[in-house]
Amino acid sequence: MTQEAPTMAESDATGAPDTPGTALELKAVSDRGAALGLKPGDQVVAVDGMPLTGGSAELGAHLAPGRGPRALSVRRGDVAFPVLADGSDLGRWVGIPAPEGLQPQPVAPETLCNWELFQDARGRYDLQPLAPSPWPLVATPFWLAHHRLWAPLAAHLSATACAAPVGLLAALGVYALGAVYIWRAARTLVRAARQSEGFAPFALVAAASAREAHALCAVLAPGLRHVDAAPSPPATAAAER
Repeated sequence: MTQEAPTMAESDATGAPDTPGTALELKAVSDRGAALGLKPGDQVVAVDGMPLTGGSAELGAHLAPGRGPRALSVRRGDVAFPVLADGSDLGRWVGIPAPEGLQPQPVAPETLCNWELFQDARGRYDLQPLAPSPWPLVATPFWLAHHRLWAPLAAHLSATACAAPVGLLAALGVYALGAVYIWRAARTLVRAARQSEGFAPFALVAAASAREAHALCAVLAPGLRHVDAAPSPPATAAAER
C-alpha cells in the first residue's frame, strides 16, 4: 500500500511543500511539541519576530539542526506568546492564511529562556525558569528556601550536619555533593514540589526576565494570582469600605 504525499493544505514541519504565504496551525502535537506546552489549534505566525509566510518549509528551515533555539510567536485563541523551540518535529501542521497587519518585530532568542507556568484549583499560579541557573549550586540553602523546597533543604542540611563530627572537610564534601545534585535536579525538584502542592503545568512561555514571565502569565490566564500574593478581599467587604 502506498503512502499519500502531503497535500497543499496539510503537511508536517520537515520541509514538505505547502502553500506559500501561510502561517501554520497545529493539527496534532508530537511529544516534543507537548513538552513545549503546545496544544492542537495553536498557531505559529512568526519566528524570531519575523512573520512566517512560507509555511512548514520555512519553519523547518528555521528549526533545522544546529540553528539553535528560535523564538516562535504562538497564537492561542485571542492571546499571543513566545516559546523557544530547537527542533522541527513539533507536530502535524495545516496551512492557514497569514494574519493581516502582522509587523516585523525582531527578537533575539538568545536573550530569552522558557518559563514553566503552574496553576492550582484555588486560582493561584507559580513559575520557574527552565534555563540552567548557578544559584542552586552557589547558594543552595537560600535557593531551596526561595522555591519552598523544604524537604530537600532539610535533607541537605541534615546530611551536612551528620558529616560535621567527622571533620570540616567531610562536612564540606557532603555539602558540595548535595549542592551539585540539587543543581542538576533543580527543574525536577521544583516541578515535583509544585505538583505535591496541587499545582499543574499549563503553559510554557519565553521571557527575558521573571517580570516578563509574570506579565505573559497575566495575558494567558488573567484571573490567576501569584502564590505569594495576598488574597483579594471579598467583594462585599470592599464595597462596605
